[in-house]
Amino acid sequence: MRWLSSNSGWRAGPGDYEALEVGLVRQGERWRFGAEYATADDDLTQTEGTSWLVGVGRKLGDHVDLGVAYMRADMDFTVSPGGFRHIDARNGALMVELSVRK
Repeated sequence: MRWLSSNSGWRAGPGDYEALEVGLVRQGERWRFGAEYATADDDLTQTEGTSWLVGVGRKLGDHVDLGVAYMRADMDFTVSPGGFRHIDARNGALMVELSVRK
C-alpha cells in the first residue's frame, strides 16, 4: 500500500495532490496471482483518475513465464484553461506477457 499527499509546490491556491495505491500478490511455486487498485486526485490540474488490474502468471520452465492480466483506467481531466471543458477517458486492455530469462 502506498499513499502520497502533496501541495504540488503551489502555494498561491489549491494545489493539493493525493494518491492511494493498494496491491495484493499471492505467489506459489508455479503460479502467481495479483490485484491492484489506485486512485489519484490533483486539484492543481483538475485531474482525477482510478485504475485497477487483476492478473495471473505461471512459471512454464526455469527460464520462461507466461502472464495474463486485465487492466482498466478511468480519468477525468480539464483540457482548457478555466476548467470549462472536461474529458472522461475510459480504457481497458487485456495484456499477455511472455518473459524469457537467461
